[in-house]
Amino acid sequence: MRSFECAPLAAPCVSDFAAPDYLGLSRRAFLLQSAHAALDRPDPALHDVLTERLAAFAGAGVVRLFSSGAEAMQCALRHAAGDGQIVLDAGASPALQYAAGAATRAVTHYRHQDADSCRRMLADIRRSYSGPVVVAAEGFSPAFADAPKLAELSAACRRHDALLMVEASHDFGALGPDGRGAAGEQKALPLIDILTASFQPTFAAAGGFLAMRKGPAPQTSAFAETMSAPAIARALAALDMIDSIEGAKLRVALMRNAALLRDLLTLAGCAVAGQTAGVVSLRIGDETRALTLAALCAQRGLRLRAICAPDVARGDARLALSVSARHTEAELRNAADIVKAAIAAADDSNALAA
Repeated sequence: MRSFECAPLAAPCVSDFAAPDYLGLSRRAFLLQSAHAALDRPDPALHDVLTERLAAFAGAGVVRLFSSGAEAMQCALRHAAGDGQIVLDAGASPALQYAAGAATRAVTHYRHQDADSCRRMLADIRRSYSGPVVVAAEGFSPAFADAPKLAELSAACRRHDALLMVEASHDFGALGPDGRGAAGEQKALPLIDILTASFQPTFAAAGGFLAMRKGPAPQTSAFAETMSAPAIARALAALDMIDSIEGAKLRVALMRNAALLRDLLTLAGCAVAGQTAGVVSLRIGDETRALTLAALCAQRGLRLRAICAPDVARGDARLALSVSARHTEAELRNAADIVKAAIAAADDSNALAA
């Protein structure tokens, strides 16, 4: 997602709602200790342990690790689509858009989160084309703060002999009572052919993975599995946490914090979009206004993201706040107060200019 993260200019205290850290694991000592142990006592077996644990957690037959979520996406799409076609959600993140374009020139878009639009597009394609087709969507969109109806997308894919790939960087581990993301929450995980994700937003580890419901495994010569030993150790330790009672408590805390921030911003007069999850999306509209508000928030000590065209349609600019389980109620209330003050300051400036 192209975003504008404005560093605070002269604020004594910085409240970070820009970088996703949904369960607050980036500051947990046990992850750092796991990484240090992997450096001090390298254990090549950890790679296989992590892939096996991920396969069991995601219900997958094949798992591959990569140095980034972007590499995982590109490998997955190239493997599944080959020289075929990709049908992509029009609101997909720039990273997923790029991965699709790198995999094939034959990329078409269906309306954001509209399974009927996807079904009609697949039907049109199948009238004249019988080769491989992949439908690609995000499990949770950080720009729009919404999730697709995965069972409906899967039904469209089955009807028209297409594969369904879900990019789950912003929901896998963070959403659902068991942490299996939007797919798990919708009981649709068995319906997904390929799942990809970056470890960074929830696992607080560098790297990414792809999980396939069944083989054959993708060829990875051009996408070497280069995830480092410390990153593997961090991801494995994070997965142990995610798949535990404490992980469930962290997800409850994340949802509680997200719901509170949504309520506070709604009371402040903001147009809060989407569903309760790890990102709170505010509809702003004008790109210049969104960038101005982000800068005013930064001056007051709040880091958030302004999302502008071409990442969203022109005239649909947004502010996005990434919520964490570690945020305190005071931090959430302070963030809402700063956004409200920034809007008032922007409105006053516009009134003076007029």
